[in-house]
Amino acid sequence: MLTGADLIHRTLAPWYRGRRVVLVGRPLGQVGPLVEALLAMGAEAPFLLANEPGRPPRGLAGFHVVRADMASRRTYTRDLVRLVADPPNAVRAALAGYDPEGSALVLTPTGAVPPTMDGRAVAGSGHRRHGMLGTLDELDALWDAVGSRRLPYDTVDCSHAALAEAAARRDLGYGTLWQGIARDPEGPPAAHTHLVRSGQDAVRAASRFSATCERARVSPVVPGLAVGITGFVLPGGAAVLPPYEDIVLERNGEVSSLGCSTFFEPSPEARSGMVAMARAIGERLDGKLGYRGPYRMSGLLVGDAFVPVDLALGGGLVHAFFESKVPGLCLELLNAALISGFSPELTPTELEAVLAAAVERDRGSVLVVETPAAPPSGTRSRWLTRKDGLLQVAEPRSRSVGSLVHTPSGGAGKLLLIAGPSFPGRGGIIGADAALACRIAEREWNLGIGETSAPWPGPR
Repeated sequence: MLTGADLIHRTLAPWYRGRRVVLVGRPLGQVGPLVEALLAMGAEAPFLLANEPGRPPRGLAGFHVVRADMASRRTYTRDLVRLVADPPNAVRAALAGYDPEGSALVLTPTGAVPPTMDGRAVAGSGHRRHGMLGTLDELDALWDAVGSRRLPYDTVDCSHAALAEAAARRDLGYGTLWQGIARDPEGPPAAHTHLVRSGQDAVRAASRFSATCERARVSPVVPGLAVGITGFVLPGGAAVLPPYEDIVLERNGEVSSLGCSTFFEPSPEARSGMVAMARAIGERLDGKLGYRGPYRMSGLLVGDAFVPVDLALGGGLVHAFFESKVPGLCLELLNAALISGFSPELTPTELEAVLAAAVERDRGSVLVVETPAAPPSGTRSRWLTRKDGLLQVAEPRSRSVGSLVHTPSGGAGKLLLIAGPSFPGRGGIIGADAALACRIAEREWNLGIGETSAPWPGPR
């Protein structure tokens, strides 16, 4: 009886068997598991357009190194969009040498790219789905259709006066949250989320929103815990995975989800409510929008009530973290097949059994913060400890609870927080300490990430 990654990959074999596959925008030394999974499904040896040199894994038909700057998600996505839309002549020649008929599937780490690359289909391209929830009104209609609780809000035009008036009306004393969907001429629509606590914050945020967004939603900031839940829309329904703490941090007013933690355990009532809403959303995405593939919801737990704040279609860091708990699993191959229209013989119960069991068995967290500055001489790190309950840099021979790691990434860097089992505070919550860890890293290394904080007041 097949279990784990083999169970999921078996259902994808009919889609990949006998196909040529072009992998795009991955470091040469990090594609081994993906190549191994494709070969096990019966695909032909794949070709790699690598964005970083390294040692090639066994099983590659060949590779060609291209430019895709991993300094930030924006630069990386921008470079991949340009590469797929208009490959340089050297890339076209390399692809033609591997796939002269132009029938290969193209797999990229982001769904933001166009649906074809030099005539070859891009499996899992988000070209179509980016229009599904392209406005705030469409997202509001989805929440309303499943009867979800909502924070009170006003949706207004992005004039300074309208935004300031809405903020004054909705502020309950903790500030307001502004959300908009920006149009990017070089990529898909991008979500903007800002925390506004003062008049100066409002002026800065209004300038950005008025330049990039047509409308914005203004909601009050309330005490609560940032949480999330993710799932997959399959042909037989929605598979929903366990809830997690969403590590949401604020820097210079901008609010971003930068990681997740499964150390957190919600109450049974909160858990069942989140799972039920996520399943209802997944079924709605399928029935009304015709969407198949991964999705993730973020929001707040206020008491035991889940209040959604945002919804994203496609994979992401959360899926990569969940995938890491199942040896050999490549969720990217499932995502690409589903979004491309393939219907694997995989039930929601089977997918939930594989992923949920692994996540519950091996709890942990991930936090990744892009830094303008790269480490001056390779990777550097600091051990963390607690003294009188306060997180700080560990002294020699003191007991560590986690570590900070700063590593090169493209022309810049990435800050990673590695949290041990003793890192979480009361209730397994780590968000506030994750923000403190970022401030420690900034103080130690002058990373250029500024002051970092948790935007939501803690639950009462």
